[in-house]
Formats: sequence, structure tokens, C-alpha cells
Amino acid sequence: MGRRIAPSLTLPSRDLFTSTFHLAAMAKIKIGINGFRRIGRLVARVALQSDDVELVTVNDSFITTDYMTYVFKYDTVHGQWKHHEIKVKDSKTLLFGENEVTVFGIRNPEDIPWAKTGAEFVVESTSVFTNKDKAAAHLKVGENYCIIGCISPLDLLALMKRNLIRDPNLLTITCGFTGLEFEAQVHMLVLAYEGVLDFVFSKGGAKKVIISAPSKDAPMFVVGVNEHTYTSDINIVSNASYTTNFLAPLAKVIHDRFGIVEGSMTTVHSITGNVSFKFKIASLHI
Repeated sequence: MGRRIAPSLTLPSRDLFTSTFHLAAMAKIKIGINGFRRIGRLVARVALQSDDVELVTVNDSFITTDYMTYVFKYDTVHGQWKHHEIKVKDSKTLLFGENEVTVFGIRNPEDIPWAKTGAEFVVESTSVFTNKDKAAAHLKVGENYCIIGCISPLDLLALMKRNLIRDPNLLTITCGFTGLEFEAQVHMLVLAYEGVLDFVFSKGGAKKVIISAPSKDAPMFVVGVNEHTYTSDINIVSNASYTTNFLAPLAKVIHDRFGIVEGSMTTVHSITGNVSFKFKIASLHI
């Protein structure tokens, strides 16, 4: 049975919000990718084959959805994509099988509405926003709009008295009966749990950022080496460089077992968009 805290507000049973269905629906991590180039496309390939990760958004201001589709399908290193069909639904949407992925072409990270599509984690793979200050633009909250369908100012006061309005997220509250707008400190999750919210729209505001390149100041983690030192209060991390990822796990095994005093390594890397080559032609005189 529902409960009432004011004459015009009925709250549903809490059982609705603790059912297996609702918990299962929240299980997948929703990610967005900023920069659909070499690493961005590889992240997409892994995410699309994962049971616990859902790709919901891709942002790239330099390529069209048609070109995104082509370069994703045909990869000379990793082979042709064969798991399910990928096609363009429209200029703002890609279809991976039946799953829709929203596409943005926004250059400035603070303007990308990640939360609008539900993206909680952002993979920053442009190789441009690699320090904490620049990557933090993905976390910018922007404005949250909370529309409460059947709530009067009296109900709002009742919520305040019950200490449900306590979170530092600033919301604009629209009261359904009066059309009046209030700015208040509202805990969205509590209100949703209480069954009050009809609709919430948030601009911006990803929860975490993973930089796919070395960073001067963001903590760097390599799986198999130091990922166990990560703590949940860290919101911006670097996955280090490609060189570090292939070398560090091997070096760790050798160093832990035998010790390393000094070493050298050689790497062969694919051509990238920001690499310039100068060719010198040597003349051979016979």
C-alpha cells in the first residue's frame, strides 16, 4: 500500500524499488567514449561483447556516423567486426544490432551531455584532455531539472520537514499544480525511492573519467600491476600508455621474482594521426 505525507502526495511501497527486476536493470555500467579513434573503437569492441558494460554514447567532433561505421567494421589489425550488424540509424544514432548508441559531435568536454544518455563512466581517448583539470570537464554537473508531477508547495514543505531535501545537488523543482519553480537542495535518489519523481533530466555530469593515455597528474593504473591500490573516491584515472601496459606486467613478474636493476626495450607502434614522418632518401653510388 502507498503512504501519504501530505494531502496531495501518495508514496508507493518501497518493495517496488527493491525488486530483483529493478536491481538487475541497474547492474550494467553505462559508458561513453570521447574520441572514436584507434583506442576508442577498441574500447567499443570490448564493451559491445561485455555482459556488464553498456556503450550508450560516442562523441567525436571530427568524423561522421558513416565514417564511424566503416572504420569500426574494418580493422586491419583486429579484423572485421562479425558479432552483429552495425549501421547508421541517423546522423545522431548508431545501431549495434538492436542497441542504439547516441552520437555527439561536440568539441568541448564540458558541453557534452553525458548524463542525458545515462553515461556514468567516460573513456577519454582523444589524447588531448590528459590532465586532471582538462578531464574534469567531463564531470561538470551543469544543471539538473527535476519535474515533480503531482506535488504542491505544501508537499514540498513536507519533504523538507522529513529531511529528504538535503543533497548538495541544486535542482529546479516544478510543482505540477502551480507551475511555480523552487531552487532547493534535493536528494534525487531519495525522492525517486519515495516515488515522488516523474522525470529527471541532468546536463553533463559523468561520474568517473578513464584517460586512455599517460597523465602528468592523474593516478595511473595498470591491470596486473597496481589496480588493487585504486579507491572509489578517485574520479579521474589514467590507464597509462600502450608501452606501459605491455611492459609493466612482464617487468613486474621479473622484478618481483629476480629484481631488475636496469633495462631497455624497443616498441613498434602503428601510425597515428599526430605523428609526422620525415623520409630521407639516401643515394647509392656504384
